[in-house]
Amino acid sequence: MDLANPRRLQCSLRCSRGGVGAIVLFAASVLSSCTSQKGTEWDALNTQMLAQFNSADYDACLHTGAKALAIAEAENDPKQHDVITTLNIFAVCHQNKGELAQARTLLERARGIVDKVGNDAEHDYAVKTYNNLATLTWAEGDLVETEALLKENVARTGKLFSPNSEAVAMAKANLGGLYEQQEKYDEAQPLLEAALASYANAYGKKWPGVVRYQDALATFYVKRGKFDEAQRLFESSLEIEREGGSRLDSMRALTLASLAELHVAKGDLANAEATYRSALDLAEKRYPSASFIATTSGELAAVYSERGKDAEAESLFRKAIATEEKAIGRDASHLKQDMEGLAKVCDRIGRGDEAKGLRHRVAAMGSRIE
Repeated sequence: MDLANPRRLQCSLRCSRGGVGAIVLFAASVLSSCTSQKGTEWDALNTQMLAQFNSADYDACLHTGAKALAIAEAENDPKQHDVITTLNIFAVCHQNKGELAQARTLLERARGIVDKVGNDAEHDYAVKTYNNLATLTWAEGDLVETEALLKENVARTGKLFSPNSEAVAMAKANLGGLYEQQEKYDEAQPLLEAALASYANAYGKKWPGVVRYQDALATFYVKRGKFDEAQRLFESSLEIEREGGSRLDSMRALTLASLAELHVAKGDLANAEATYRSALDLAEKRYPSASFIATTSGELAAVYSERGKDAEAESLFRKAIATEEKAIGRDASHLKQDMEGLAKVCDRIGRGDEAKGLRHRVAAMGSRIE
């Protein structure tokens, strides 16, 4: 049993929350926390873009974004914060559609702006732009550039911000996430632990934002087989989220899904099923992220399949696949895993032809499923 890689702990279960680990988790912050508070037409359009992005309606997001970008470019803002924000959202949409060249053009333009106007200790637009460039280079397969960009962010934040700040925490967490995915665990652990300490010291151990860093470190501990340490962190996160009420329901859905992965790693599929179900039910009510719902549906479907609940597994695999097909460009691993999972179910229920067709589609997409 390979404790360094929980995806292999149950051979027929799909791998969990993504190939880029903490980088994916924190890259999305550019979409929400870079918005301005002026109540302008641009703000309204930006809010609309975020809703469309979360629904995986990337074409609509880009259409709305074209209007937002035109308004942002016309603003008299020497640091062009709204332009940078819109370019980043544009880029992530294109990346999720598999249009990496377009994403790079937009992010290079955003980088040109932040490099020209200089670093801004009051905002972390540059940090988030470089972070999104790192996620893009990861998708392009250039891990050397990814590491260089993330190291630059660690150095940049160390100069600009207090050691106890969100920017420092994010930069360290992202570099730690890269090392985690590369299985450079000795390098990853101190960065992830330092990221949590930086954020907790800045805002307090009970501040809602600390949950992201606790959950990232807990997920790392799961990979290292440190289940008790991981459980304590997840339980702490859930306590913070429950105390925060409905406004933290989206965060609680994420924590529950990660806790379910811990149960899978321990081989406790009954608790994994119940926890994934809770995460999915909460997300469908309070966290309308198409990507999260698809990922969690596929994970729960894999547990159902492992437990012989083929009808439930089939329904959720199909639900996940329908959404993942729209966002195949950035990371096809979940789509391929869910197709393979559905193929296994089809074999068991006597739909061999459909299973064969699904496997042909997986093969045509390239690269094997671990």
